[in-house]
Parts: sequence; C-alpha cells; structure tokens
Amino acid sequence: MIFVGLFVYLYKGYILAQELIWYTIPLGLIGYLVWERSRTEQRLARQTVLRSTGILIFILLLISPGLKTLTISTDSDSIWALLTILLTINIILADYRDGRESLIPGSLDVSFPSALSINAAISASVVLGSRLPLNADVFALVLFAVEWFALFPLMRRDVMRKYPDSLFRPIVLNISLSCLAFLISTTLSISVGLIYLLVVPFGTALILPGIYVWLQQYKKDLGGPWDCAVPRLS
Repeated sequence: MIFVGLFVYLYKGYILAQELIWYTIPLGLIGYLVWERSRTEQRLARQTVLRSTGILIFILLLISPGLKTLTISTDSDSIWALLTILLTINIILADYRDGRESLIPGSLDVSFPSALSINAAISASVVLGSRLPLNADVFALVLFAVEWFALFPLMRRDVMRKYPDSLFRPIVLNISLSCLAFLISTTLSISVGLIYLLVVPFGTALILPGIYVWLQQYKKDLGGPWDCAVPRLS
C-alpha cells in the first residue's frame, strides 16, 4: 500500500521526484547503519557498500529514460492488470520469516529472501514507472522500490535475528508501517483509508491465520535418523 500510494503521489504531482529521492536516501542510510550494527559477523566493508550503491544509482539513472518508454504502446488496462498480478506474486511468495529460525541448531541459514518475490516487485515498479511523466519520477520510484522490497526485508530480518526475544521491535515496526500506510491511503481517498482500516486488521487477525491452519493438513513431516550418503565412483 505504501509503494502504490507513493506512485499515485508521483503520478498526480502531490510529491516531487526530488523530494522522494531525498526521503529515500536518508532512510536507506539509516537502514544500512541499523543493519550493519545487527550483524556481528561477516560485516561488509563500507567502501564496498558505497561502491555498489553508487553503481546501482548510476545504472538506474542511465536506464530511467528507457524504462519510461518501455510500455508506451501498451494500454493502461493491461498495465493495471499486470501490476495486480506482479504485486500478488510478491505478496504470496514474500519471505515473512523473522530470521530467528536460523538460530535453531542444524537449521539452514538462507541469506536472501525470495528472489521471485523481489523480481516481481521490481518488475511492478518498472511497469508503474513507465506511466510516470518524467524520467526523474521513474528513477525515484524504482530506487525506492529497490530499497523497499530488496534491502528493507534483509535489514528487518537481521535485526530480528540479533534480538530474538524482543517483542517490542517487531510490534513497533509493524504498527508504524501500518499507520504510515493508513495515512497515505487516507490522503488519497477517505474511502480507501476506511477500506484499508477494515480489511487489514480483519485479514491479519482472522483470514490469514485460517488459511494457515487449513494448509496444515497438507504438511508432511519427514523424520530421521538419516543415513549419510556414501559417494561411489562408477
């Protein structure tokens, strides 16, 4: 909702691309510092991070004019339908784990969230960016999408992994993001804000837990002990 709301802001001129960029860069810097502090091991050199960030921004600047005209011959109805499909894929396949499962002995530590979910979200940002009037708007939206869909989940998971027994951090984070999404949706339309206020709590409290319980009937537990595989040379 936050991402779509910011697109509408750019599309209708409620916010300038320069303003969104100046909001995105400090938030990204703060997120990086929090992420770096949460990783006691395997810290990346800041020079490497700065170089990679600079390359990413430079590439986005170069391809923004091309992205703007990417779907110029496509009907808007097709764009909205494609956007709905991509965001649905992102929501369904997103990695909602908080990172604490990696603390269990013998568990598999996956370093990156769902690649398909991230690709769908970035593709959605490209599709939306092609409908914006200015190249700067395209650059600002795609830059925010990279930070929001790719970098923010990594930061959130590493913070939760460092503080596995803390309930304050995830509660404050979720409430803050929910309030921000409600504020953005309300400024666009009062009816949209009311629908969001009704659907999100009802869905997260009843619908999604019900789906989770229903899916448990298809769960299969594989038990050991397992024999170690012996390599054989033919």
